[in-house]
Amino acid sequence: MLDGDLPEDAIQKGIKPYDNAGFLKEFTVIPKEYVKVMPKVVSESDALFLNHISLALTVVDKLKINKGEYVAIIGGNILANIIAQLVTYYKAVPILLDNNDENLEIARKTDIYYSIKCDKTAEKQVDEITGGRKCPKVVFVNDNNKITEVANYEKHGEIK
Repeated sequence: MLDGDLPEDAIQKGIKPYDNAGFLKEFTVIPKEYVKVMPKVVSESDALFLNHISLALTVVDKLKINKGEYVAIIGGNILANIIAQLVTYYKAVPILLDNNDENLEIARKTDIYYSIKCDKTAEKQVDEITGGRKCPKVVFVNDNNKITEVANYEKHGEIK
């Protein structure tokens, strides 16, 4: 990581990247006041999902989901699964679409009721679930656990 990869304010705050070859070659040295100690009630395995949960909460907040609204989540990896669970928590209806049978099975086991295989029948299934109204909100999650686009279909009328 080079200085040019960091935002200017990060460099001004004393966050300094190092560019070294080998094990742990990409790390950042930051002042200790930026480090937060994990509460003892949070296990190490639970802590692994904090980044996913934080990103998923940001996505759900940006969508401004209404109760009972349908949200299509395209992609079925861990991040997409967490987003779908949060959509349910906020009393909306997630429809998770993916090509991977294993991802769909995991989604079903985590109580994501509408987990659909992306094939020729997917659009028809979404129409049946939504009563022909489609999904006004759509989230695309790629295989790198990054949100590639959050679309508000009602606002834009199309996904750009």
